[in-house]
Amino acid sequence: MELDKARIEQYQLQLREDETPEPEPWRPQELEDSWARGNARRPLPPNHSANHKVGLYRLQQRWRGFCDKMGRGVEWKALLKTLTFDNKGLGESFIRYLMRDSDLRRNGCTINSENSIRVYTRTLGGLYKKYTARSWDDKLREHLLQFAKVLITPRWKLRREPKAKPTMGPDFFIYHIHFLWVYDTSQFHIGLDRRRYCPPYCYVHRLSKARAGIRQTPKPRQNLEDGC
Repeated sequence: MELDKARIEQYQLQLREDETPEPEPWRPQELEDSWARGNARRPLPPNHSANHKVGLYRLQQRWRGFCDKMGRGVEWKALLKTLTFDNKGLGESFIRYLMRDSDLRRNGCTINSENSIRVYTRTLGGLYKKYTARSWDDKLREHLLQFAKVLITPRWKLRREPKAKPTMGPDFFIYHIHFLWVYDTSQFHIGLDRRRYCPPYCYVHRLSKARAGIRQTPKPRQNLEDGC
């Protein structure tokens, strides 16, 4: 017996309902809760983060110190608002101040790498926007980066590449695993006796813990069968 078109559509609709039931519609309060959870979960924009605000404040203090050195500390806001491409010499002088000021060098606040100049320049643009409500001129930013790259980096021998980090050797790597598994209790918990199930070769590295430079409280001696 052949099925007519209406019956076929009825069967298909019934199968769709059985396999994927239609979800219930959202209630207004559920939508409000979802909205609030999304805002709470997502991080703040970079311009509103705490690190960005701290960076602006620190650079503002250095800008005020720069203006004090010129004898125009009262006019630091007015000078900041004139920091445009037509007045690019002011930005160049500020970079020189960061490199040569003795107070900053004693506190370790000077520029040591070429990438730091990019960070200072970007933060200086944010400080300019804070007091003028206008975006910084792209030509001025590119000019200051080129100025630092051509003149400042060769003279002060700034790093162009990230600082090299020593590679962890096999001995220290094994000792690192031993420390995480036996002594550190903040990583994970799987319900095992950490000392009993530690690999036997960690016993040698426990004897050399003074050489690794990690101070630990003395513990009673144990046999090798009892763990590390």
